[in-house]
Amino acid sequence: MKILIVAKTDEGIDKMAEKLAEKLHAEVIFDTYTGQKLSADTEKVPEFDGDLIITLGGDGTFLWVASKTEKPILPVRTGGTGFLTVIDYEHLLKKMNDINKQNYIIEKWNRIKACGIDDCLPALNEIVISRKFPSKIMNIDISIDDVNFEFRGDGVLISTVRGSTAYNSSAGGSVIDPSLDAISIVPLNSFYTTLKPMIIPADKKIDIKQNNSGIIVVDGYYESTTKKGQEFTIERSEPARIIRLSKDNFYQKLKQLMKQ
Repeated sequence: MKILIVAKTDEGIDKMAEKLAEKLHAEVIFDTYTGQKLSADTEKVPEFDGDLIITLGGDGTFLWVASKTEKPILPVRTGGTGFLTVIDYEHLLKKMNDINKQNYIIEKWNRIKACGIDDCLPALNEIVISRKFPSKIMNIDISIDDVNFEFRGDGVLISTVRGSTAYNSSAGGSVIDPSLDAISIVPLNSFYTTLKPMIIPADKKIDIKQNNSGIIVVDGYYESTTKKGQEFTIERSEPARIIRLSKDNFYQKLKQLMKQ
């Protein structure tokens, strides 16, 4: 096997990456930053042609890597909450035999994408279209199945089932069981709207037209200014492939998250 380890830049995580590499029975290379600190072989995520990627950090590290590759990813938590990460670092070290014997599950996690900016950008959590300046109200037209909804307020958040526990939940959206094939739409601080929070089938296309300038943010890794009259389409994207060493109980994990 050929494995790429991508580590968050926090102090000490490079040493955790080094320890993990020593336990892997595989050709191991590192992301540029970590590899330079360890004087080891490096490769950029989009250029990696091996078997799987292990991310060390939290949800942010994982989401960034997922935006750059279609390779299977094992997202490992090294601290904090990390709802999307599937295993913590110490637990992974005890499960190295399963990794070395390729005794794991590859799940497909649904994503959405925003088309109309640069390229079509995939999101595993959410896409947010919002106002750029606090003093300006965002004015948006949203169409689903050729039915137009008007919105004025801070913006609109569109999330996947996986992202439903993140910003979506904080903004008043429903937490969605990840076994469902759905998309959540939540208006943010509406001043006037014919749009209410909705959960729609994931095969629907959402057409958006901005009537003034603003910003678009994709999974926290991409942010861009948008122009008056700019149009976007948000729709289903190719799923991400996520490695699990065992099944987990979504509701138990959700309960633990809500306690923190």
